[in-house]
Amino acid sequence: MNVRAVLATKGLRHTNGRGQVLHVLENQRRPLTHAEVAERIPEGALDLASVYRNLVKLTDAGLVSRIECGDRRWRYELQGDAHAHFLCVGCGAVACLREAVGPASSACLGQPGREVGEVLDVLVRGRCRACLEGDA
Repeated sequence: MNVRAVLATKGLRHTNGRGQVLHVLENQRRPLTHAEVAERIPEGALDLASVYRNLVKLTDAGLVSRIECGDRRWRYELQGDAHAHFLCVGCGAVACLREAVGPASSACLGQPGREVGEVLDVLVRGRCRACLEGDA
């Protein structure tokens, strides 16, 4: 990703903090909490407050999505295609379910004979394999 170009499309200037946060999120397969983003930034590069301010700024600009999974912890990921998320009620792990949201699921969520115009968020709660195998 060309961070400077991406930021410029949203009218934002490039800063070290924005670049660091975008780089961390670019290399993840699941949404991260504020603390998890901060842990992945080299020590001393940004403090927790700076990481949070950058996440808010990038979310407000539409480059980052903020996800709430019902566990009172915001998670962040790069803005992209609409997809569902899975929250394990056993261990709290969150995963992306990229194939779960599309025209078919939008139609299923609508009233009979009427499709939903736009699905903004889908959250699936259950137990992950690790938690299920731990019960065996």
